[in-house]
Amino acid sequence: MSSEQLVSSILVDAVKTVPGLPALFVENQEKPDPTQTGLWIELTQLPLPENSMGKAATDSDETGGILQLSVFDANTGGGNKAALDLADDIKDVFKHGASFTDSGQEVHVDQSSRNNGRPSGGFFQVDVSVTYRAFVARS
Repeated sequence: MSSEQLVSSILVDAVKTVPGLPALFVENQEKPDPTQTGLWIELTQLPLPENSMGKAATDSDETGGILQLSVFDANTGGGNKAALDLADDIKDVFKHGASFTDSGQEVHVDQSSRNNGRPSGGFFQVDVSVTYRAFVARS
């Protein structure tokens, strides 16, 4: 597994620790059934270019990016509380300073934010954005 795949896997595993995570969880542009009812989440990862942290082969590279988690609620007539609460729970897991580790690789959260939500194609949508970074071994 490449370091980029490991960083991505660590972030997805962290998402799976969110309390009340809905069963439907789609990643990186997969398209869910638009007739889905209730809450569902779409995860999109936007990696940034790596930065060299030295010239030697034993030095590391800094990698990072933005993890966007879009919470959708098909129950638009029932209010927006469920979607907003889930977005807050996601933000709590990815609060500033949090770090997640697997196989010796650590991923750090620099910041997270969420918007107030909006109607979007028959759903109510709330976006949570997480800025992360990791220092990865050079391969």
